[in-house]
Amino acid sequence: MYNPVEIWKEFPLHYENTNFYRVEVSNFGRVKTYNSARPEGGIVKGTLQGGYPIVRITLFKERPSDVREKIAALNELIAFLEARRRELIKERTAADEYKTEIEDLKKQKLAVVAKRKKYIQKTDQKRKIFVHFLIHRAVAELFLERADGQDTVIHKDFNKENNNAANLQWVSREEAYSRFADHPIYKESTKGVKRRTSGNAKLTVENVLYIKEKLNMGKSLRELAHHFKVSDMQIHRIKTGENWSSVKTLSEIKKENKKHKKWQAT
Repeated sequence: MYNPVEIWKEFPLHYENTNFYRVEVSNFGRVKTYNSARPEGGIVKGTLQGGYPIVRITLFKERPSDVREKIAALNELIAFLEARRRELIKERTAADEYKTEIEDLKKQKLAVVAKRKKYIQKTDQKRKIFVHFLIHRAVAELFLERADGQDTVIHKDFNKENNNAANLQWVSREEAYSRFADHPIYKESTKGVKRRTSGNAKLTVENVLYIKEKLNMGKSLRELAHHFKVSDMQIHRIKTGENWSSVKTLSEIKKENKKHKKWQAT
């Protein structure tokens, strides 16, 4: 039975990094991050990728020894120039005999500070580790059990932003694709379309949706033809829209709706 109490678990990042950063995910689908600026933690919503909430993080690897040594040398030079400048300020006479030298030391120090900043920015680019994770998968990995072969997480209500653990389920990829025709948008778009064609045709609406999605992902005609025991030409006709043009993928439906809205606005 689903527990209505919000439970937080740490989501492992599996990256060695020098900056303090920790991530926690709850069974309610919320994400909290901890870092040096927010040691007490704060809720993050992330952005959307393909309609799915995703969190992106930048971590830093440890600086190489040669980089650390150069930065240390620049720090020593900055400290030396500042110390010498302060000495001259204390020693200068009423005639300000050291004024020019003091100004020169200040300029030298600022030049070295700028050099250090530029060097750190340049070398830190190579230290960056770009980490990202989909919130629904993080929730599923932490709170849901899965069997062998179940590598896909589905949203039971088809709402990609509802990442409550009670709304998620581990299934196989085949099971996930078989649900396409049950999506409210698909049901509306395939209203009146026969679930299976007459005669000796082997494909159903679910099969065609699966085929179209796989084609969009780069699956070959031959692989799909072999899987469904049909000819390459049949798959090709689905790809070109010659057959099953009334069955559309979610991306095709959204594209058509966007065009329709644009047409209405003109």
